[in-house]
Amino acid sequence: MKVYIHNSVFHRELPFYEHIATHMSSDHPGRDNIRRIHDSFTVAGPDGRHIVLVQEPGCISLFDLKERMPETRFPEGMVKAILTELLQALDFLHTECKAVHTGQTLPHIQMFDGLVYLLTLDRHSFR
Repeated sequence: MKVYIHNSVFHRELPFYEHIATHMSSDHPGRDNIRRIHDSFTVAGPDGRHIVLVQEPGCISLFDLKERMPETRFPEGMVKAILTELLQALDFLHTECKAVHTGQTLPHIQMFDGLVYLLTLDRHSFR
């Protein structure tokens, strides 16, 4: 679960997940690399109401994976596989969902069970 501590005026992530949910029945190969949301709700706390997203379990980030590897760099085959899955995920978001990443930061990329997941995009992520 992801609990938003500081709610912004414009909540970006939940509307994005709701938008792409309508496209998740596609047979596009990049669809399997998109993290899904299962539910959302709000909770009241001492500092106001907070949005909670129920998502698939988190995966290891590429940064954390690199920290655990004895090699100084990722093997070439692994890089090719990661980039292939990342580009498939981006193609799914662009062609099927008509979503684009317009933020100042890179998307969060994690790996789990041999699949590379593109997790979230920044504000105004879909049009």
